[in-house]
Amino acid sequence: MSMLLFIPFVSLFCAFFFYVDALKGGLTPRQWALGGLVFGPVLWPLLQLKKQLWMHQVCGYGGVAFRA
Repeated sequence: MSMLLFIPFVSLFCAFFFYVDALKGGLTPRQWALGGLVFGPVLWPLLQLKKQLWMHQVCGYGGVAFRA
């Protein structure tokens, strides 16, 4: 019974987390929130890879990105 309550909570938490993280990273937040709702924490490495590729596309592979 407790697992039935745990899975939707994790899905909602992941959707919120991916929404905020995609918003901070400059990606489409609604798309990543939906992915987080459906796939949960399995989507985390893909989000990190997409953010890194986006930064390379914007700054270039030889560019310097300052993070505060």
